[in-house]
Amino acid sequence: MLGLVPRLPRIKCAKCRKWVKGVVLEADTGFGNQIRITVYCHGDTDTMEIPAEVMDDSDTARQILSQTGTAFTTLRVAKGV
Repeated sequence: MLGLVPRLPRIKCAKCRKWVKGVVLEADTGFGNQIRITVYCHGDTDTMEIPAEVMDDSDTARQILSQTGTAFTTLRVAKGV
């Protein structure tokens, strides 16, 4: 499944409007059975999880992972507040 992906998805940061500094694609084959995309930018991380059954179709997987996305679009409550 992930071997079919020629490159990682291109994801922009909603905070700084630049490409994120790093992208990690992981397959969780445990209880969750999902694909996890974690991005890093300006010292923070954001994660998106996609159910594995969605990614079972190679055409769908290729489309999802080749599109441009945006991270850090959700407001988060500051720690300790």
